[in-house]
Amino acid sequence: MSYIEFTEVKDYRAKTKQFYIWNKSNPNLVLGYISFYPQWRKYIFHPEQIKSIFDASCLREIADFCELQTSQWKEELKK
Repeated sequence: MSYIEFTEVKDYRAKTKQFYIWNKSNPNLVLGYISFYPQWRKYIFHPEQIKSIFDASCLREIADFCELQTSQWKEELKK
């Protein structure tokens, strides 16, 4: 069961996609965001609050989402 949700940020000035991560039980709470980090050529997670806590399943879901976005970005580069 997932406790988090990803929504794309509609920022037309950005060259790459960005996503907010929301807490499903409290839809007004942004846990952080995911954006492309050009130095590493990967999507990364930025926690919104320093005191945020995540269990292994949430961290795994965030990592999987970052890897999916990175692989999609690489596929777009090939086109």
